[in-house]
Amino acid sequence: MMLGWLDSGAVASLYLVASKFFRAHNGELWDETLQEFGARKQRAACCPCHAKVMALAFADGGRFAIEGSANLCSNGSAREQFALINDAALSAWHAGWIKELTRKHARHEAAI
Repeated sequence: MMLGWLDSGAVASLYLVASKFFRAHNGELWDETLQEFGARKQRAACCPCHAKVMALAFADGGRFAIEGSANLCSNGSAREQFALINDAALSAWHAGWIKELTRKHARHEAAI
């Protein structure tokens, strides 16, 4: 889905931080992600991280943060939550640490 967003021009850039747990359990998918993100000059990195956060910046200047508890996988009947927050400062703060993690850890990933 993310590649479709990039390819269609709906999204100009993505920084993806995934957990080492994800990589350990989805190695082939992670390798494909690195290859496809690298081909599109996007950044992706694995590191010790359990955050479920998105920082969104729209062309019209809108800035939102999405914070949640969900692992985005099937976990039975557990309840999860997401909060959509219309706050430019919070979105910028999240974008900053996400970009920093990708800068710090992407150099350890061969495809980036």
